[in-house]
Amino acid sequence: MREPSDPSIVMTLLVRDEQDIIAENILFHHYQGVERFIVMDNLSSDDTVNVVRELSQSIPIELILQEEDTYSQGEWVTAMARSAATKYKADWVINNDADEFWVFPAFDAKSYLSNVDQDVDGIVVDRHNAILLRDVSHQGWLAHPTFSEKFDVESVNQLGLPLPGKCLHRALAAITVQQGNHSITGHQGRINHSSDISILHFPYRRFDHYRNKILLGGAAYARNDSLDPQIGVTWRQQYAELESSSLDVFWSQIQHSRQVCIRRQSRGELLVDERLKQVLEMLLSAHQQRQLQRLSVDLVRDTSAAVSCYVSSVMEYIPDLDDPAPRSLHHNNLPFLVQGPQHHEQGVRQWVDELSQQDPMSRFSDFRDLVSLFPQNQALVDWMFSLLSIRLPHVVRLLKQACGTEDLILHISCRQYLARALRSVDSFRKHGYRSIVVVGSDVHEVNGFGFDFDGQILALPVPDGYENLATKVFHAYLILSMCTDVRSVVKVDDDIRLHDPERFERLLRRMRRRDQQCCGKLIRVAHRDQCHGWHIGKCSNEQLHQRGYQFPMPRVYASGGFGYVLRPQAVKACALMYLSMRAFFNMNCVQLEDVFVGLCLEGAGIRSSSCEYEPPENPEVRYPDTAFAVLPGLARLPDD
Repeated sequence: MREPSDPSIVMTLLVRDEQDIIAENILFHHYQGVERFIVMDNLSSDDTVNVVRELSQSIPIELILQEEDTYSQGEWVTAMARSAATKYKADWVINNDADEFWVFPAFDAKSYLSNVDQDVDGIVVDRHNAILLRDVSHQGWLAHPTFSEKFDVESVNQLGLPLPGKCLHRALAAITVQQGNHSITGHQGRINHSSDISILHFPYRRFDHYRNKILLGGAAYARNDSLDPQIGVTWRQQYAELESSSLDVFWSQIQHSRQVCIRRQSRGELLVDERLKQVLEMLLSAHQQRQLQRLSVDLVRDTSAAVSCYVSSVMEYIPDLDDPAPRSLHHNNLPFLVQGPQHHEQGVRQWVDELSQQDPMSRFSDFRDLVSLFPQNQALVDWMFSLLSIRLPHVVRLLKQACGTEDLILHISCRQYLARALRSVDSFRKHGYRSIVVVGSDVHEVNGFGFDFDGQILALPVPDGYENLATKVFHAYLILSMCTDVRSVVKVDDDIRLHDPERFERLLRRMRRRDQQCCGKLIRVAHRDQCHGWHIGKCSNEQLHQRGYQFPMPRVYASGGFGYVLRPQAVKACALMYLSMRAFFNMNCVQLEDVFVGLCLEGAGIRSSSCEYEPPENPEVRYPDTAFAVLPGLARLPDD
């Protein structure tokens, strides 16, 4: 029998597509004393289920997969609440949503609930919506528990009505939770209202996420003919208006300027609470460190196996290994052939030992040098992806979602020309192509590996100047290779537009049909015949205007200004070259990214194909002058 000072608390969660917030929710409430979670996932199409399963390795979580699409919340939550009472012998149950963060006094739910009067069976707690600041976002979010600190004192729902509170209750086998978790029946004791507990609420985080929530939830309500039409009326009404502009208007209206927030705070209409984001920073850091340590055990094991396999394969070519007087060249070279991989294995072990003292995200240069000793070790590259997924989980998931699994248009730009790049993006997106814009940074951490993505712009920790173009492009290929599943990458400059969608699509289909890994306008000019002046006037380092290209030319390469297409094998080759040849990319010279790609593919044995035999659908059609020197179907943007 538990002592009253140590009540058992179980939290139920009904979730759908909450990958950006579910880990924070579970970690935060576990920190406050919730011992167990019952999570029901209702048809998530994102990474929510995987996040929950990963957390279940260290936190008691029962995961239930609910396949019905009727949003019978009251019925489903009631079943979970009763299970908490009967199966897990809980004393208290908190029926929660993923976007609700219950803050108990001193972050101690057990102490608070142990002092509740015995005749109280339920406690109603107010919710406070996070404020959305206009023109202020973080990784594409306008609000999120990891950074928001301003909340409404008195919140309203989507229809402008007072936002109802939520009810936590004693664990009872006969309890019934009403739709929305606002109230309960089947209890005997009193229901109190608490002003000591608060719920920080994050229903509005990203517009696309919120719109999808209304789309799915409203459709589910429409299919459920057993519910009173007044239940879920806010979702039902916004769902009915999805095809109009009312949701866009609503989203604009719930955003506030900094000035309005100052006035509202002075009137006592909003509260400032930094405790949630501070606690989450601590919890997420500790959780990420535990994840890395678990993965690093596998890294050491897999690296050792890869090195051992390599050494064994090398020794197979030495016929006189056991001879008393060996003479073969392979025998003499054996120590030199294996010392790189062996030093690599030692470096990996040291890398893992230093994880708790040095942040691996700030040691990208060291990591690249480690890869260069033994590029065949795929386990280390996979570990890097795991590092990104752990340290930048939301950004990685958002990037993967934005890129999809088909063809991606990669617009290479810089912050100075973002407006032009977005015009280029629009020309592709209106025909259904996914696009992202790549920019560098004016102030960057040279040795860092972190990146940012807001759903459209991929910002990399590399210089934004023209002379470092290859570093920017190859860094983008590295991120795409590790974090996405795109079918092909179409690299274009920020002054390119989609002119003839049918012709462009035929080119991509032909590449897939012929399994071509690289396609573009091929250049076959010897180094001495190259025009070494494209960079003059573009470099931030003016000394480079007096210097030609300082690297060998491949026999053939696809022109970057023309635009070219890379498929996954070619993208992966570029990523590995960038990882393992740090010194090459650090040369103090002008970087021609298309030449670098050509050198990479030539070294990897990947053939580049020409796009210039792509005939127009109708030979009678004349293309504008702006279509000169671009991939088939593309054209130059007209001048502003």
